[in-house]
Amino acid sequence: MARFTVLNASLAADVGQWSEVWADSPEREVFAHPAYVELEAGRLQGSGMCAVLRLEGVTAMYPFIVRDLSREAYFPAEESAAYDITSPYGYSGPTVWGHTPGNDQMASEFWRCFDAWAGAQRIVAEFIRFPLFPEACLAYPGDKWVVAQHVVRSLQISDEQLWREVEHKVRKNVNRARRDGVTIVIDPDGRDLESFLDIYDHTMERRGASQAYRYRRDFFECLGREIPTGLCYFHAVVAGRIVSTELVLVSTSSVYSFLGGTLTEYFDHRPNELLKFEIIHWARDHGKSRFVLGGGYRPADGIYRYKLALSPRGAIDYIQGGRIFNKALYETLIERRKRIAPEGNDGPPRFFPAYRA
Repeated sequence: MARFTVLNASLAADVGQWSEVWADSPEREVFAHPAYVELEAGRLQGSGMCAVLRLEGVTAMYPFIVRDLSREAYFPAEESAAYDITSPYGYSGPTVWGHTPGNDQMASEFWRCFDAWAGAQRIVAEFIRFPLFPEACLAYPGDKWVVAQHVVRSLQISDEQLWREVEHKVRKNVNRARRDGVTIVIDPDGRDLESFLDIYDHTMERRGASQAYRYRRDFFECLGREIPTGLCYFHAVVAGRIVSTELVLVSTSSVYSFLGGTLTEYFDHRPNELLKFEIIHWARDHGKSRFVLGGGYRPADGIYRYKLALSPRGAIDYIQGGRIFNKALYETLIERRKRIAPEGNDGPPRFFPAYRA
């Protein structure tokens, strides 16, 4: 018998159910954990939720954030309250496990139930950031598009093969860091969170990063408290000082480069390449098969090329997608947004939903 439910991360009973479903998932991705989704929802002034369907030994799980459109200046005053859906930052979206490949019954039933819920909740549109690995994804009835390529480093290789596969400049910089006495400290408990935050904030300021990429202390403290096995900090140290740092998210099979940075005055020591190398060794020693380095701020920018140097054959498509549930209201929101804030409509060509560009 099918059991469909939508869980709310702000309700203790729902969090308990959500956590049980998450713990049952093969990959236990941090991006799908209720604590992570709720933290992301708080940053976006939304509500963290998760749709779950269990059907004959198969489970589908879809974490998402609901945002109240009536708060927006371009929302029509005469309209009843309406909402839209977005994915938390990272790689989330609907996943499924326990299924037989090629069996579409689960996807059909899940989206039938979900669409009925979305209609009752007056959802206008839905935006999804999909997982990188399609074998975990639930078939999606909406549009999907490739945004950019992200870099994945396979960990199922020997030290010798790894050393050969990275670009020459990476090998050169790793050797430079070692000659300069850079050492790596592994910090699974976040004991050096203060140093991490100082360097992370320094890096965000240097890059002029938008608020979307800036996280506060309580975000990291909550993650460490709620998902202690889902993250690990790595620090590069020179003469007793942490000069480069990275927070890695940890799932069953993969580790993800999440947030970090390097102090400008220590660039010449090349600490970050050595840091990445030690993350690779740590992840492989802990039975992981992939290190997801991610992409850049823009397709093929300098950050992306830096990551690609660590895995020249590791580029894979990063896919987003979405659907419109209420086309009339969707078009109204676009037109009203253009009138109220015309300068805000110069986003990427495929920005979705368009009224938030």
